[in-house]
Formats: sequence, C-alpha cells, structure tokens
Amino acid sequence: MLEEAERDHYYHAEAKALHGELHRPFKQIITPQALAQLHSQGGYLDQDGEAFGAERAISYGSAYTHVSGSLETKPDGGWCTLSTCAVVNLNILEVVTADRIVSQIFTEHPLKGYVPRISFLATRFENLRIAGHKVDLELDMNILGGRHVEDLAYSRNPKLVEHLTAHSQRICGYKGLPDAARERYTDPPKKISETTDAGDTKEREIIECSLVTSSGGNYPGRSYGHVIHVPDFGDIYLGTVKVTHEEFQGGIPRVTTVELKMIEAKLGCAATGHADVAVTITNGNTKP
Repeated sequence: MLEEAERDHYYHAEAKALHGELHRPFKQIITPQALAQLHSQGGYLDQDGEAFGAERAISYGSAYTHVSGSLETKPDGGWCTLSTCAVVNLNILEVVTADRIVSQIFTEHPLKGYVPRISFLATRFENLRIAGHKVDLELDMNILGGRHVEDLAYSRNPKLVEHLTAHSQRICGYKGLPDAARERYTDPPKKISETTDAGDTKEREIIECSLVTSSGGNYPGRSYGHVIHVPDFGDIYLGTVKVTHEEFQGGIPRVTTVELKMIEAKLGCAATGHADVAVTITNGNTKP
C-alpha cells in the first residue's frame, strides 16, 4: 500500500440524460437533464429526472443518473469510478422510441501507472424502435479490450489500433455513408497538437468507435453499422465511444477521458437540430 499512500487520485465522472439544441420548427436549447457530477475527492451522487419534453419533439418518461468514486478494497485494487445514466420511454418525433436505455462506464485506475481499465458492463438498449419497427442490434462490449500491461495508451496499443482500423474501414466501406460519419471514423487514432497561450505544445490522441457492430430491421432508412439514416428525419448514431488521451509524459498519458453516448440524433428535415441521449463520462487522474 506504499504506492497508494504516496499518490493522490482525483476523480471525475459525469452523467446526463439528455442535452442538445433544436433550430426548427422552434428554437430551444436543451440544457443537460438529470445532470450528476462527481466531486474530485470521490463519493456518491445521484439525480432523479422527472418526465421531460421539449414541446412534443423530444421527450422521456423518467430518467436517473448516478456517479461514484472510491478506492477498491481488494489487494492491489485501484481507484474505481462509475458513471451511469438510464432513460425510460424515450420518444424523438415519434420516429425513434425506446423503453429503456442505459449508459454506463466503469474505470479502474491502477495504483501503479496511469491508464485505466474500462468496462461498459450494464450498457444496453431495450426495445429500440424506428417508426414502430424494432431495431435488431449486435453489441461488442469489449471493443476496447483490456488495459495494456505496459500502461500504454489505448491509442498506442498495437492490437487495439489494428482492430479499430478494421472497425473504421468496415464503417467507411458502406456505400452512401454520410460524409460526417466518414470523416469521423477515418484513420484511427487521430493525433492533435495544439499550442497553448504559454507557448507549450499540448498533444491529444483520440479514438472513436461504437459498441454497436451492426443494426438491422424493417424500419425505413438505411443502416451503416451503428449509423442509421432515416429519410425525412436525419441520422442516428448508436453507442458511440470516444477515448481521449492527454498530458503525455514519457509516452504515457496522465489523463484519459472516456465518453459514451447511447444516441446521437442529427435532425435534418422537418425538424433540425441535434440531441444526445444517455451520456456518461469519466476522466480521473492520478498524481504524481
């Protein structure tokens, strides 16, 4: 327990049921609903969300979120962070509906090292439908694999990068894939260098993928894996995962952010705007 005594871990977890912005047929900013944000020292927080509706465009019957952070009690256990959101009876323009959607991220930061183990254990869609037709989904809950024994960033794990490259090539191989999706999933990982006001160079490495490997059904529209285009509605992204590594020292990232969005609705016809449903985020870091 010597390492534990010499190091401090600062927790970060966030969960929200819904947020977005509508432009047409009316304008409305949807502020984060049932928002729960964890204190940097850990602990537990939950929020209950009552029925919500942006007029009749986007609504749900109820929602709840909870976040927690604590040190694992088992030997060699690390700092554990949990972020969970559940949305019940979702309805977007009577086109996208679901009985229940659960988004969950669990991360465990090691006592020695910096890169966390990541799990999406309870994540699921229950009775997701488009225009009344059931959407059949296949999910890969282990798409990121395990934590690398040498504390490598997920973006620098050779096996994972190879797997995600194939994942991206499969997505981008669909004919008719929306341009925004093609740009988003091309050439993982994305490496970004920025210069701060102080003149320092800030590097980030980002990988994006989806827990949803395929979607099918008799619904109107076309499926591109986890991306579904619905005529007269727009595009739907399902189960999207974004992992961002920052503050590299000696090739090891000191900060890893994990974000899971269960539904990203890009509305582009009778109604325009966007909405993210059942969003969870974790982003803890350990010092030194």
